[in-house]
Amino acid sequence: MDQRGDYDILYELLCCDPDIVVCINRICNACLHNSWEISDNGRPINDALKQKLQKMYDVFMRDCVRMMYMCGFAAFYVRRVNKIPLPFCPVIGTFTWRSVVSECKKTGSNAVYEVTLLKGGVQQRDLHILNYYSPIISPNVKTPMQALLSQYKAVMEMHQTIRASNKWNQEKHIVVTENMDIKDQTTSGLQMLDDMRRYTLSGEHALMGDKVVRLKNRYNRELKNTNEAKMEWIHDQFGGDGSTQGIGTHILPPNMNVVELSNIVYGNEYEVLLQQYRESVHTFFGLQN
Repeated sequence: MDQRGDYDILYELLCCDPDIVVCINRICNACLHNSWEISDNGRPINDALKQKLQKMYDVFMRDCVRMMYMCGFAAFYVRRVNKIPLPFCPVIGTFTWRSVVSECKKTGSNAVYEVTLLKGGVQQRDLHILNYYSPIISPNVKTPMQALLSQYKAVMEMHQTIRASNKWNQEKHIVVTENMDIKDQTTSGLQMLDDMRRYTLSGEHALMGDKVVRLKNRYNRELKNTNEAKMEWIHDQFGGDGSTQGIGTHILPPNMNVVELSNIVYGNEYEVLLQQYRESVHTFFGLQN
């Protein structure tokens, strides 16, 4: 696969998606429901060693099933544990793979899987590869689950969009507009609007030189602007009553309107897309939901 992000999504799909995990577990349980006989040169081994080997091989076989659906092959290496040779699959995330054209006559095929080990201390020469699907030379098909991967990415993108929409809807979003009478183009009309806007925002206007025109409250305290005068009146009227304390009051300058944006509403696209994806998963594995 070309992009590291696609590997991460494929690992998440294979190991975390409930539908795929259930399908793989059902296949493993059907294939590995009985134990197998293990002998040493035709002679039976002791029960303690037999139980240990059966547990190790059960994990190994399940890893092989998971890998053959993810990659199209099962790769393994052999290591001795307490002097006992045991097979292990490379851990998911420690290798990458691709299909390459091969002229080697030993394989009998003109294309093979090429596995690149990234970490884990396993040597390339110790790795054995058993094909489950024949290699496909294509820049787009990197895994037998390519179609499921594309659908899964679409479902995740839709899910993230819905989460972003819900976060948007939890907050208030407003638009403030200002009205202006287009018919009133006189100098006095425009100047009055500008003076009112300037005084509301900054507390200054054209007649600031004369202290008489400065706003004051009933206690002769100067007020900075008309907004402060309005809030002074609000607090004076409602501040003494305990039931009205903490009331949030918002006052706009003249000629301004507030419009609250509506919530983002989405349809049933996510449910339809998710249902199609789940049906594709069970069809791919040949199992009924």
